[in-house]
Amino acid sequence: MQQTKRCSKCGDELPLSAPFCGTCGTRQPANNAAAPGQSASLQAAVPAGPASIAGQPAQAPFARTALPPPQVSAQQPVFPAPAALPRPAQPPPSTPGFAPPGPAIPAPVQPPPPAPKPASGTSRRSVVIGMAAVAGVIIVGGGAYAFLSRKGGLLSGEEPTPPPQPAGTDVYAYTGHTGSIYALAWAPHGKRIASGSQDDTVQVWDSTTGAHPLTYSGHKLGVRALAWSLDGNRIASGSTDNSVKVWDAANGKLLFTYKGHSQTVNAVTWSPDGKQIASSSDDKTVQVWDPQTGRKFFQYQGHSGMVLAVAWSPDGKRLASGGFDQTVQVWNASDGSSPFTYKGHQNTIEALAWSPKGERIASGSADNTAQVWNASDGSHSFTYKKHGDSVQALAWSPDGKRLASGSVDKTAQVWNAADGSNSYTYTGHTAIIWALSWSPDGSLIATGGDDTKVRIWSAG
Repeated sequence: MQQTKRCSKCGDELPLSAPFCGTCGTRQPANNAAAPGQSASLQAAVPAGPASIAGQPAQAPFARTALPPPQVSAQQPVFPAPAALPRPAQPPPSTPGFAPPGPAIPAPVQPPPPAPKPASGTSRRSVVIGMAAVAGVIIVGGGAYAFLSRKGGLLSGEEPTPPPQPAGTDVYAYTGHTGSIYALAWAPHGKRIASGSQDDTVQVWDSTTGAHPLTYSGHKLGVRALAWSLDGNRIASGSTDNSVKVWDAANGKLLFTYKGHSQTVNAVTWSPDGKQIASSSDDKTVQVWDPQTGRKFFQYQGHSGMVLAVAWSPDGKRLASGGFDQTVQVWNASDGSSPFTYKGHQNTIEALAWSPKGERIASGSADNTAQVWNASDGSHSFTYKKHGDSVQALAWSPDGKRLASGSVDKTAQVWNAADGSNSYTYTGHTAIIWALSWSPDGSLIATGGDDTKVRIWSAG
């Protein structure tokens, strides 16, 4: 019987000496051993190996025998499929930004394009200015001014001083009064203004917004005069009702009423230390008195007509007064002694103002002029003649370099205090200007008159 074996791969039966399987072509083991699964009788019939040749060692089996491939069990082990990873919960459809799954694939977010380079001819400064404008910064000259508030972590709101505006630029017009404006007084250390009117009221308000926290209605007739104490705590007002009232500048509480005059009170002025008030009247007197008790220190009677103006010197030692007798008289504030008289005008004296250092006095008159002269001896410096009618109001700039004047000609004019050269004429009013006041920082001027408006404008 022919000896056979089984293919090491497919298991088909083939001759024992066949090197390859005729079915699958697999090379068979070269040791001529029966494949696994052959019967013992068949294995016993297989020779142990080639016989040795006499005188030579026996030959080893063929060395390049290929190991049989591993046997694969008919039943492969089954490995469990990996558990699916949990998916995050989907937000409800109403969630902002949520889009339910769908076939559309959103386009990828593109990075912002690079900033374009400045066009030819554009300076770096112009680019910086543009960026600053977006950031909330004003660039003026060499300085930058932040205008954002500190809220929300933005820039500081330290309220830096803005650059000066051209002279005559209107800032605000206050329209709270119903009658002519006869008196104006700027608070010494702030933005508030007190205005007195023919409507019998004194109103205190913010010079930049018009916010109106206080109206004082204690007078029975029109208010002709106002003065703010240098500490900013009190206001004195004179009226056609012949009285002077002193009241609290914060709440309008009446502190005292002075009734020493017998006719209209035209002007009031505080001593620099706040301990005395001088008031002038149609009764031809100037009276100096205590604002707390009303005690009269003395009465000056050097004028022969109504006294329309009075002003205290900055050092508190002297008073200047003027009126219908066309003179300005300068005298000792403690007792009215040692007067000298300035007689440069040809008509009624309507307004008086001491320079900030007290060296000179400016006087305005119904002769259509304003004159500047030495406060010690009355020597004349110059005459300002640009107005076309009576000069009713005067004020020095805080630095003493300029003067502003208001007139019946409906204009306010700003001029050089050294030589009288005109620098600007303001024409915002439509009627006589009776009152004028310069802001403590020198940047603004307030004017008021018969058009019932108080106008705030840049001093330049």
